[in-house]
Amino acid sequence: MENLVFDESMKNGADTDALLRLSTKTEFLFVTDVEAIFRAEHGVTSRKDQSSLNCNRIRVLERFYCHLGGDKLVPPAEAKRKLSHAYRSVAKNYYQNESRSAAVFLYKQAICYWPLDIRLYLGLLRSLLISKGRDKQPDWQMPGPLPEME
Repeated sequence: MENLVFDESMKNGADTDALLRLSTKTEFLFVTDVEAIFRAEHGVTSRKDQSSLNCNRIRVLERFYCHLGGDKLVPPAEAKRKLSHAYRSVAKNYYQNESRSAAVFLYKQAICYWPLDIRLYLGLLRSLLISKGRDKQPDWQMPGPLPEME
């Protein structure tokens, strides 16, 4: 496990990414009765800021399932459903913040992973109904792929 490093540029997603990469190299002991404490990033207070951090969480899940062998640990249908759900969750936040461009993009990605979920099409339609003039983040872009880490 010499090459296990944290990607500090990911802010809130770094711990999750490192744990998922570690899970592809060794076995974990899972304890069912555990409580977790969520540590909020200092200075992140708005729903918009939280949604940006959640985009990193989506990238972490994609890297785990698609590039780090997570497909051997989690059945493909379950992985696609989880990815779709992650995209939908973040898309809903952007929709509620009237960020049309972000919501449309994220709902389309969710549909790519799980096209049978009718809620995704309804969310996409609602997002498309936000006028372009009311879009609070018209230049929004999904964060790029995570850097390659061995």
